[in-house]
This record gives sequence, structure tokens and C-alpha cells, in this order.
Amino acid sequence: MTIENDLNRLHGLRERIATAETALSAQIDKVLTPEILAQVEALRNTHRAKVETVVKAEKAMVAKIKDAGLELGETVKAEHLQAVWSKGRTGWDTKKLNQAAKKDKTMLRFKKPAGKPSVSIRKA
Repeated sequence: MTIENDLNRLHGLRERIATAETALSAQIDKVLTPEILAQVEALRNTHRAKVETVVKAEKAMVAKIKDAGLELGETVKAEHLQAVWSKGRTGWDTKKLNQAAKKDKTMLRFKKPAGKPSVSIRKA
């Protein structure tokens, strides 16, 4: 299924981000002395530029998966992640409901329409 493939690709992107963060910390620990703080800042800037591209790709993948999940209308589970579909929820206007309850027992006319369905990405 295509959403499963995209979920696996999203997991890979997130793993790359975490690995890059760990590598940065290790590099900083090796060079962190008062004399070379400028080098640390240069490393941070280089790291930021490298990770920014992956973060943008991760955000785009999340949007793609959510859109596909909304179209499919069901939860999809892959090896590491799942796109959990949730139906829209119904809400109540409590102020109007309380006012109506004092005057009238037919309160359903104040029920708000159901919200839009959604998709969330979770660990499998």
C-alpha cells in the first residue's frame, strides 16, 4: 500500500534527523573548549543547513501521508509508524444548551455539526 511505503520513508527521515543531532553533539563534545567556541558555532551552522533540508522533506511527507489517510478514511500501519484516522467529533454549545435546558427539553437542535476527520502519525 502506498501509505505504508510513505510511512516507512517518513520513519527513515526521522531517523536521519535523530542521527544528525547525535553526530552534532558528539562533534561538539570533541572540540568544546573556551578557545574554540567559534568552531562550535560553525558546526551548528553547518548542521542546521544539512538538517533543514531533511526537516522540510519530513514535513512534506507528513502532509502527504495525512492527505492520503484522509482520502482513504482508515488507519494504516507500517513497520515503524502508523497513520491513525479519526472521524470528526461532535461538539455542543454549552451556553445555548444550558439556556435551552431551562426552557425546553428538546436540546438536540443546538448540536453542532460533526467536525472534519483527521489523521495522526504515531509509533506503531
